[in-house]
Amino acid sequence: MKEAVRNLERVDRNKSFFMWIDCFDPHEPWDAPSVYDPDLKCPYDPDYEGKDMFLPIQGHVDGLYTDRELEHIRALYAEKVTMVDKWFGHLMNNIRTLGMEDDTLVILVSDHGSPMGKGEHGHGIMRKCRPWPYEELAHIPMIMRGPGLPRNRRVRGFVQSCDVAPTVVDWLGIGVHPSMQGHSLLPLAKGDVEKVREFAIAGYFRYSWSIITEDWSFIHWLKDDEKSVADARFGIYGKDLGESTAHILQMKKANAVEDRDTAFYNRAYEEHKKAATLDGEDQWTCTAAASSEVPARDELYCRKDDPFQLNNVSAKHPEVAKELFEQLKLFMAELRAS
Repeated sequence: MKEAVRNLERVDRNKSFFMWIDCFDPHEPWDAPSVYDPDLKCPYDPDYEGKDMFLPIQGHVDGLYTDRELEHIRALYAEKVTMVDKWFGHLMNNIRTLGMEDDTLVILVSDHGSPMGKGEHGHGIMRKCRPWPYEELAHIPMIMRGPGLPRNRRVRGFVQSCDVAPTVVDWLGIGVHPSMQGHSLLPLAKGDVEKVREFAIAGYFRYSWSIITEDWSFIHWLKDDEKSVADARFGIYGKDLGESTAHILQMKKANAVEDRDTAFYNRAYEEHKKAATLDGEDQWTCTAAASSEVPARDELYCRKDDPFQLNNVSAKHPEVAKELFEQLKLFMAELRAS
């Protein structure tokens, strides 16, 4: 953020400009100030006495983390978000000090969330190690501030990451190119319209498609029903992750002295070095120890009663699931044709 401010101080104020600030935080490692400062306690979990797991192992959390450890991991994440918020405030204060506040549009957006545990926190996994477009991963913030835009207003309309570019070029007066897949959000932000799309789309290529409407969220898993967890693990690298990482749980049960994180990454690195492939459709992620494992059946969730997608009601509402699936297939077909 300091470098971003220096760039703002040097920018030619007589010309329109676009600045992209890539803030890697609050991405893991979640090494918030309390992790490296012995005089600080995590403000969201000050009574914790265990190990600060600021780079937790990816994968299923059952048998690997206690509920207390998972709680602290999420507290460290919250502290990291607070740190980012502080430095974003530093940027906004300087925009105001430099006299840019009245003619600058600021858009804050993320690329993804992060699964961090059981239930609504992560559907049983830690970090983005499965192609599962659940709420905790796919629902990201989009905040806009600029002259002429209403303040302190939350908009219910669906927006997506592909809307950023059309919004920016629209604001700059360049015009939205017809080939752009997104929409300018300026009419939505100004309150001129209530929505720019009827639904939102999420997913992972070749593994999952998801459609989100006001009332429902539906996930279609593209992997076949016979694909077992063991077969899918390390499928993206052509190597069975189950064999390479099973010793971690055995170590925990045996109260081994070897550090879990070190053991995991050392073994995973050796397997990657032997078998990793950097191209092809199966390479869906860059996350070490990721797996292409997906649930066996498509899922339907009522967003009003079950916002965190914990109770699959596809069997109870098959007609809704079918309708959304047809709508999803139509969208994907049109997307591929464009």
